[in-house]
Parts: sequence; structure tokens; C-alpha cells
Amino acid sequence: MWTTMMNFFEENKRRPSKHKPEERDLHNWFKYNLKRMHGGKMPASRMKRMEMMVAEGERLKRINQFLYKHEETQELFDAQLDQL
Repeated sequence: MWTTMMNFFEENKRRPSKHKPEERDLHNWFKYNLKRMHGGKMPASRMKRMEMMVAEGERLKRINQFLYKHEETQELFDAQLDQL
């Protein structure tokens, strides 16, 4: 599941949405493991990988409905604005 989540980040440049049925499983899995990590219930062997995933998720965190903090997405958005 970790690999699936990292592939999702790479392909979509965003976090999974809780509103899209096809992404809901990934969203719930990430949220569940985040709670385990913060609650101290996650095994130490998985902690480093989870921290990497959280860092990647934070890097791609949404600002609002249209903008992301990710540079590639911002460039695409700026290009669309220039076309208008």
C-alpha cells in the first residue's frame, strides 16, 4: 500500500481525495496510519517510511481549490491564466 500511495503522489501531484470513490481507500489508509504514527502504535520498522510519506504529502498539500504548493502544478496554473 505504501508503494501505491507514493505512486499516487508521483502521478497526480496531490494527496488522495476523500470525495472521490476511487481514491477513498488510499485516503483512509493514509489517515489511519497517520493516527497510528502520532499515537505511538506504529512499529519502529515502518516509522521511517511513514515519515517519508508524510513529508511527501505535506509537500503536495492543497492551499485552496485551485492552487497547490507544488512548483510543477503552479507553473501549469500560471500557463492557463496566461491563455485567458
